[in-house]
Amino acid sequence: MSVAVGSQGMGISLAEEEGRAVVRGFRTLANGVLNPAQQAGVQLGDVIMSVNGMDVTSFQQTIGLLKKPAKVCRISELVD
Repeated sequence: MSVAVGSQGMGISLAEEEGRAVVRGFRTLANGVLNPAQQAGVQLGDVIMSVNGMDVTSFQQTIGLLKKPAKVCRISELVD
């Protein structure tokens, strides 16, 4: 899925579980507007499996790729 990257990122909070990045929360935007990740269909408990076509195998690798500047980030996830 493609996630638009806004001025404050994608709007997700990640936690490390068994070495992988797992979605554990969402940043709340004004007026109840869904953040970019929610608009793209990211759900709590999703495990990030790839970022921009690159398979990720660790939490640190995922964070490193997500921090790179981009207007759109393509992620694939394993739904919990």
